Amino acid sequence: MIVEWKGGKYSTVFRGMKPDRMVLSEIQSSGKEPTMRIDVPGFMLIDVPVVDGSAMPFEFNAMLNIRFLTEGRVYSFKTMLARVHQKASVLVLESPQTMLCHNLRTSERISMMVAAEVAHNGDAVKMGGAITDISSSGAMLALGSQVGVGSNLSLDFRLPDGTPVSGVHVTVRNLRNEEEKYFAGVSFASSTTAGLQSVKNYYSEHLKYVVDLTHHV
Repeated sequence: MIVEWKGGKYSTVFRGMKPDRMVLSEIQSSGKEPTMRIDVPGFMLIDVPVVDGSAMPFEFNAMLNIRFLTEGRVYSFKTMLARVHQKASVLVLESPQTMLCHNLRTSERISMMVAAEVAHNGDAVKMGGAITDISSSGAMLALGSQVGVGSNLSLDFRLPDGTPVSGVHVTVRNLRNEEEKYFAGVSFASSTTAGLQSVKNYYSEHLKYVVDLTHHV
């Protein structure tokens, strides 16, 4: 997470958030729809950024621009500094009312959780894994064993609608390790097999259910 203030950019860590508590406004007799209003303002907690061993001396009521990256999207919003908690070394920020989002991915992901049998570089013995999402050009795999970037894998699995898929060839493009699990971002092979065509058909049919978050959230 990045804090922008007076032309500078400072790294920080998100610590928690309490959203605004909303209540119904008075319902008008004119027949208009009831509206919501903020009853108790929310807040966000982030670490006080440290530069050259010293905490940044932010001014009370300073306007800050916050940016962060998650799941291939960059989010940003402006907020006001409400308080500096010196003992905990955290900044208390007003809860953002509007947040902008920019999608860095070339195509949307469709989340899923399906078991997969994975053959590594043509090995006869397959290892277990799971597919956690797919896009138009690749997928995210959860694996119990490490594979190298650039490795070629073959996947056998069933799509969430029950369609059996076999022999989908992919190449590992990136790898990360989390809690003894390996997550591999893979790209589909350029040649379209029957199994890959089934995956692409499923993606096309279900993409309309993916919420577009590329603007305001």
